[in-house]
Amino acid sequence: MIRSIVPCALLCTLLFTNRALAAPIYPVSARLTLAPREQQRCLSVSEEPDCRILDMTREAFAGTVLRMFKSGVAADLVLVLQVRDAEIFNIAGKLELSTRVRVLTPGGEAIDEIDAFGTAPVLALETGPITYAERAAAEDAARSFERSYANSSKIGDYLVQNKVAPASAVAVYERSDQLFTLGVGIGFVQGGGDDLVAVAPSLHIAGSYRSFFVQATYSRYTSSFQRVAGGRVAPGDLTTNDLGLEGGPVLRFTRNIELRGGPGIHYLVGDGTTDSGSSSSFDKVAPTLYASISSSFIPFRNSPRWVIALDWRAYFFATVGLPDLLRKVPAANTSLALSLGIELPWGARKGSAQ
Repeated sequence: MIRSIVPCALLCTLLFTNRALAAPIYPVSARLTLAPREQQRCLSVSEEPDCRILDMTREAFAGTVLRMFKSGVAADLVLVLQVRDAEIFNIAGKLELSTRVRVLTPGGEAIDEIDAFGTAPVLALETGPITYAERAAAEDAARSFERSYANSSKIGDYLVQNKVAPASAVAVYERSDQLFTLGVGIGFVQGGGDDLVAVAPSLHIAGSYRSFFVQATYSRYTSSFQRVAGGRVAPGDLTTNDLGLEGGPVLRFTRNIELRGGPGIHYLVGDGTTDSGSSSSFDKVAPTLYASISSSFIPFRNSPRWVIALDWRAYFFATVGLPDLLRKVPAANTSLALSLGIELPWGARKGSAQ
C-alpha cells in the first residue's frame, strides 16, 4: 500500500495541473499576428543575417497566447508581434532579444504597447549553440510578455469599459495566505546505511493559514550497508519508508517567495536484506528539523499556481537496529530535495483589478 502512494500522488498532481492548464488565464480571445517584414530585425552573426529567430519568436509567443487566452473566431484583442533587435554579445557570451507587442482592438485601434525582453547564454558561435540560444531567448521574452500583460492597466480599462469582460475577470488575484499544496520532489538523503548519499523521491501535502503551516510527507529510498558474519563481509540493502509530519511558521519575503520551517516527527520503517537472503525489519520514530524556501509563479485562471521549493531536513536519533543481522545503521542524517507542485487557495482571495 505504501509503495502505491508516490504513483497516486503523481497522478493527482498531474490531474490538478491539467485542470488548471485547461482553462485560459484570461476569459478573452486574442489573435497573434506578425508585424510587417520591414519592421522586423534578424540576428546578425555573420555576413548573412539569421532570420530563424523570427519564426522561433513567433512560435514561443503563439504557445504563450494559446495558454493565456481562450480561442474564438472573433478575437477580442489583436496582438502584433515585432522583433525589434537581436544581438549576440561575445564578451558576455549571451544573446539578447528585444520584442514589442502592439495590443489593438479588432478594428485596429491601439490599446497599449508591451515591450518584452529575453536573454540566453551562447556557448559557441556555431549553428547548434546559436539555435538553442535563439529558442531559449524567444521563450524568455514570451514569459516576459505574459508578466507585463498582467500589469497593463490600459488593457484592463479597455476590456471593462467596452464590456468585453467584467472587472472580476481581468483582475490579477494576489497570492492567498490560505493555501493547499500538493507536490512531488527528488532529492538526496545523507547518512542512510553506509552510503554517503541515497536518491529519495518524495511527495508532500501541505496546508498553510496566514503565518503557520503544517504538512505531511512521504519518501522512500534504498541505501547499502555491510554486515560481518563468520569473518566474511556480506553486503546488503537498507530500504526505508519515511512518513513525516511537520509544522511551523511561514515568513514571506515577497508576495511569491517564502521561508517555512519548524520541528517535525518522522516514522521510519523498513527492512535490511543481505545478498545471502537474510533480512531484518525495523521501525523508529525520529524528531526532525525542517526548513524550506519556495517560490510560486505562473498563476492560472482560477488562481492556482506552480510552486517550486528547496527543502532541507535534519534527523535526530535516527539510528535503527537490525537485530537479526547484528547491525545498527543510521536511516538518515540530513536530506535535501527539490520539489515541484501546485498550490490552491482555499480561503477568500484578494484581487487587484487592472
